[in-house]
Amino acid sequence: MVRHKGEWHASVWFAERDVGLLLQFLRAKKDKRAAVELVAVAFPDKTFKGTLRLDDIAVEMTPREKESVLYARVRIDKESLKVLRILPIGANVRVKISMAQKK
Repeated sequence: MVRHKGEWHASVWFAERDVGLLLQFLRAKKDKRAAVELVAVAFPDKTFKGTLRLDDIAVEMTPREKESVLYARVRIDKESLKVLRILPIGANVRVKISMAQKK
């Protein structure tokens, strides 16, 4: 987690192998956003909610820990933020995005 201009959000890095599917999914959605579930290491038994918006995704890949990744910012819902805000900057959070598969 990081603090950005007074607003809290989760910073996430998507592996290069997932980028194409993620961008295709978001671009196909009318509102260009996806619901996200967050699990903080400090609260492993709780699930929090957030939103990933297409315009919150970087435009180029970045090297990180010997991999190419794409940075994105997940906006945390107000109710979830009430709990997560107590965590220090840099606390680890995992995210899950459910993308419907086309048949």
